[in-house]
Amino acid sequence: MIPPRAMNSIFERLVEIELTIGELYGRYAARFPATAEVWEGLQHDERRHADWLRSLQLQIQEKDANIGFDADRFSPTVLDAYLSIVRAALTESDGDTEAQAFHRAVAIEQSFVETRFYDVATGTHPTIARVFKALAEETKHHRARLAELAAGMG
Repeated sequence: MIPPRAMNSIFERLVEIELTIGELYGRYAARFPATAEVWEGLQHDERRHADWLRSLQLQIQEKDANIGFDADRFSPTVLDAYLSIVRAALTESDGDTEAQAFHRAVAIEQSFVETRFYDVATGTHPTIARVFKALAEETKHHRARLAELAAGMG
């Protein structure tokens, strides 16, 4: 079980990861008018993911729930590492061509898929499991869509 204070810290980091990815996609939308609609859609999705996580955090707080999920998977060290990767991508993205933007975005989404970032352990509280399953599915969808577009750019 993760104590409530630690749970808040986990959710704050998860929200920040989603919003930072959304910020990257927003920058790409502004820089690449031909594909702005794609980037804006992805940015919207990332903001929605952050909203889901905030809502889930509030539900847990309101119920004063002691909800268990893998403390190793969502340790501050692991989450800070992901956040650093996403922040670095944001910083490094200024010189990206449109093709590089798609490849960078694929790499970010792929890292979440490969590590099964949002796949939570069996036995996790049903509300957490449902939200994290939706996050995992949308991440897979993002990766597939971005990979398809990146392939078309070379």
